Amino acid sequence: ETSYIEDNCNQNGAISLIFSLKEEVRALAKVLRLFE
Repeated sequence: ETSYIEDNCNQNGAISLIFSLKEEVRALAKVLRLFE
């Protein structure tokens, strides 16, 4: 049971990490557009 909970937490962490990476990429794209 504990391993299942740990796997669930790891999955959620990976998902949130991907989302934050996408947000950073979007922010970088905006900055680059300003410099063009």
